[in-house]
Amino acid sequence: MFELIYGAIAILLVLLAISIYLVVRKNIFIEQVRIKSVEAMWFTIQAENETDIEKSISLFNTAQALKNEIKAITNDNPAVANIEFYETSESVKEEIQELSLGELLKQYEEKYKVAEIYKKYNQSNN
Repeated sequence: MFELIYGAIAILLVLLAISIYLVVRKNIFIEQVRIKSVEAMWFTIQAENETDIEKSISLFNTAQALKNEIKAITNDNPAVANIEFYETSESVKEEIQELSLGELLKQYEEKYKVAEIYKKYNQSNN
């Protein structure tokens, strides 16, 4: 009778050890992808802000190598195979204009329709 109980406990411990191993392996993989993604973004930002063109190109190439490595890692794992990567060159960037304070306030009011918000607020309070 005790052999059966000891056998069941041994099987449960083996299953527990296997599940812990699989969970830890998954977390290590996610952490590895996260670290490489942060490094790739850091190199990309540094490449954009660098004034020396040679150093900028080398930083950009390093960032591209890390991005390719991340793509290779994630395509092998079906759990993260559907992650999409957005290139920084495709993102929409607004043109920065030199405006005075009054022009900025006017542009903000037109963009967010501040006058209409104040009008609705004042009508509801009267």
